[in-house]
Amino acid sequence: MEQTGESKRVLFVFAHPDDETLNAGATIAHLIARGDDVLVLTATRGEHGEVIPDRLAHLREDPTALAAYRDQELRRALTELGGARQLYLGGRGARAAGLELRRYRDSGMEWNGTHPVAPAVLDPDSLCAAPVEEVAADIAAVVTSWAPDVVVTENSTGGYGHPDHRRIHQAVLRAVNQLPAAERPLAVFGSVRPARVARDEAAAVARAGWFHPLPRGPQTTVPDRWVDAVIRDDPEAVSAKKRALAAYETQFRLRDGQLGHSDGRGQLIDTPEAFRLVQGTLTRSTDHPLPDFVEGWDEVATRDDGAMVNARTGAVLGRPRRWRHDVPAFAGWLFAGVALGAIAAVGHRATVADLPVGFPLTLVAIASALVAVRRWFVTSLPVGGLAVGVIVAIAVLVSTGPGGSVLFPASNVVLVDSVVTAVDNVSGMVWIVAATGISAMVALWPRGADATIRPYGG
Repeated sequence: MEQTGESKRVLFVFAHPDDETLNAGATIAHLIARGDDVLVLTATRGEHGEVIPDRLAHLREDPTALAAYRDQELRRALTELGGARQLYLGGRGARAAGLELRRYRDSGMEWNGTHPVAPAVLDPDSLCAAPVEEVAADIAAVVTSWAPDVVVTENSTGGYGHPDHRRIHQAVLRAVNQLPAAERPLAVFGSVRPARVARDEAAAVARAGWFHPLPRGPQTTVPDRWVDAVIRDDPEAVSAKKRALAAYETQFRLRDGQLGHSDGRGQLIDTPEAFRLVQGTLTRSTDHPLPDFVEGWDEVATRDDGAMVNARTGAVLGRPRRWRHDVPAFAGWLFAGVALGAIAAVGHRATVADLPVGFPLTLVAIASALVAVRRWFVTSLPVGGLAVGVIVAIAVLVSTGPGGSVLFPASNVVLVDSVVTAVDNVSGMVWIVAATGISAMVALWPRGADATIRPYGG
């Protein structure tokens, strides 16, 4: 999809007013200034959002009034970004055929320990109360009628985890995948925070002292290598984003190039906006090491033999998965897992000054290796092979025979038909259960949609 001089259409789908500017404001301004056509699809009016200024405190207890106020904020922000068109999901122009117009309301959220969840009692008109199929059908109606080249939305974790953000991500993917191939956009991108950018930003915010840094971790950041597109080096677009953010006076406080949230946490306004290719039929052009949504991409085509090729250059990008390719790869990871499991089993009884340091260190080593492999590879085959190898090694070493083994002596492990049925050494049994449990849990834990449906790239 190299730039050919004709404008491209980019659809931004977000849950609340301000999400589009916070996640992609500079991107929207950049695309509009370049001549591309931008449409912002907003799911709700943010009825349950925070209200920072005390002079607007009356809005805190009046969701309807807050919704009207945030609608005006949205319109001012989009004007600052260059005048992007905007629709509300479920409203005119954004409702599935045959359904009455509806107004999705902000679901709100509650904190469940360390992460937000949908309220126990949902407003029946809220986004999370609506069937995801209905939400997806409304999004699909917009995609069909407007025919965007690219769709940009939340990532699978919903940024910091707001349930409305996650619902929009799910609905966008469902909407795109239910359409005929000819009507689908070339790609869907999710907004992400690269780990290195988040780390540098946190340090800058801490030095300034106006706000507390945003939290960092798997819920809120992604590895740097997962970034597929970025908008940067456009001072005018960043200035437009700053003006647009200032329009959201209920949601943000701006100070010295930083943006403060209602909870006292802050971030830099000029941080590059990054996105991950969630799915699509695009591949990076060799001429652009880190492209944006329009420039730097080539379309992918499928040859008669099933191979995926660059439609412009003809270069082979990948071939259909075959068992003959997967089996050797799985075997390699299985062997690595056996080695890891054997080494850990040998070391789990190690002591230093009579302290059983081997017990926790070997479990940490197993967990770290499995998590690292799972995070590094998009598919589950590597971590699955590694986990199976660890479990096989432990099982073999435990079930050596009636005489026991050096690692798990018969005095500690009683075997019947090669199955552990009783253990005098409680710590040994705990280690076995912990090691196998960790291996199984890391391998079988469900992946987010971002990690499971990307057909191209790593």
